Amino acid sequence: MTVECSFVIRSSIVLPEDNKAPIIMAGMGTGLAPWRALTQHKIMQKQSGVEVGPCWFFYGARKASTEYLYREEFEKYEKLGVLHMRTAFSRDQARKIYVQHRIVENADDIFRSKNPSLIGIFYVLGIRGIALFWQTLKHSLSMKGFRGGAQTL
Repeated sequence: MTVECSFVIRSSIVLPEDNKAPIIMAGMGTGLAPWRALTQHKIMQKQSGVEVGPCWFFYGARKASTEYLYREEFEKYEKLGVLHMRTAFSRDQARKIYVQHRIVENADDIFRSKNPSLIGIFYVLGIRGIALFWQTLKHSLSMKGFRGGAQTL
């Protein structure tokens, strides 16, 4: 599967034309509300009979107890089968865990699509160190056997 990397600029999110295209969303420390809205859109499409592709949401913050907004709502979306939610709370355990760690842990499920002609869209919001995020993610994925640059994984 080809994964196009997209950056949200001036609050614009352009969805793929193909409703079945996988969507991978990452929100680090902030950026939760746009992904909530996008997931609600996919739920609405599915309930209207539209076939939708998988949505992966990787959310990271410091502490789940104070920064995991809409937890129950996202858990409900998972049960509906539209969303795969993975969290990374860096201060909830001794070893810091970040979103890029969760993405790498789930890489086989995300990037080894049964339909390699699908183009997945990877959205990232709310990160100060975007260069370090991509560098770490790209390195980790290449160690798992994925090839390509930051734009194609």
